[in-house]
Amino acid sequence: MKDKDKEILIPIIFFTDKTHTDNHSRLCLEPVEFTLAIFNRETRNSPKAWRTIGYVNDICYKGKVETRIKMDNYNRIMDVILDSYKKC
Repeated sequence: MKDKDKEILIPIIFFTDKTHTDNHSRLCLEPVEFTLAIFNRETRNSPKAWRTIGYVNDICYKGKVETRIKMDNYNRIMDVILDSYKKC
């Protein structure tokens, strides 16, 4: 039986930022990172406080593709990356 008086809520902060991996800005990679909000700002500003749980890579499309389809694909990738987090 869990002791409700000893349980605490620990917020998690997620961050993504697309980065270019070539000289002509054609290839991009978007790391999905997280840290715990229980850390103070000084600690959160340190790269050591962040962990990468996955990467969203560039999806190559041939021809014109609707924005809705692109967003659906992006969301499917994020679902896979965040699956273990959702299970917790």
